Amino acid sequence: MLAHHEAIKEVIKANRNAPQSALINRLNPIIRGWCNYYRTAASSEIFSSEDHILWRMLRAWTVSRKKGKTSIQNALSKYFSNGKNGKWTFQNGKYALYSHAETEIMRHTLVKPEASPYDGNWTYWSIHTGYIYWDTN
Repeated sequence: MLAHHEAIKEVIKANRNAPQSALINRLNPIIRGWCNYYRTAASSEIFSSEDHILWRMLRAWTVSRKKGKTSIQNALSKYFSNGKNGKWTFQNGKYALYSHAETEIMRHTLVKPEASPYDGNWTYWSIHTGYIYWDTN
């Protein structure tokens, strides 16, 4: 988890002066890859906390970009708008940041204790693994 935070932090630091769309395009593959790796675990609470940590990092990025007498609220409303993740979706007109919580949790299905790939029950194994076995007899 800390390595994930560091990776995101490095991208945000490297793109301090980049446009919002460039930052989104660099962050989305990192977030999506990490979420896909951990989606088989019971990780919905972790995903929510990761979204909150990411929001704090992006808020700091937004505040650092404000110029002049612009209030923090006006700066935030420029980069965050109402979208698929509610009021605080980091998006511009074309791109939206992928949220950790958007990832569908995939539960691992257990194999029946009496089942074996060598027992000849090809129907069970094709359904369980997703592969189609052809009987050559």
